[in-house]
Amino acid sequence: MRIISRIMIAVSALALLVLLFVPIWRIDLMAPQYPEGLYLQIYADRFAGDTEKINGLNHYIGMAHIKNEMFPEFKFLPKLIMVLSALGLVAAAWGKRILLF
Repeated sequence: MRIISRIMIAVSALALLVLLFVPIWRIDLMAPQYPEGLYLQIYADRFAGDTEKINGLNHYIGMAHIKNEMFPEFKFLPKLIMVLSALGLVAAAWGKRILLF
């Protein structure tokens, strides 16, 4: 494997680690009652944003409250991201093309 390919794989593997610190998803809700809108940010390990207001609306319409404990993904997703990043770094360091598959 050429050196430029190995560098690109290493940079991509390190870029995965950014997902541990920035939101993966953002949900924006607009309604006349909330002129500034509501938002919910989903990180690899938690929810953030206007969760209390959204939970209040969920209660009003008969839905369950959103809690971090409801989603088992929040427990293993950060570990999975770190493992995938480590595998990418190993593939870049070893330089064997078979590791990319």
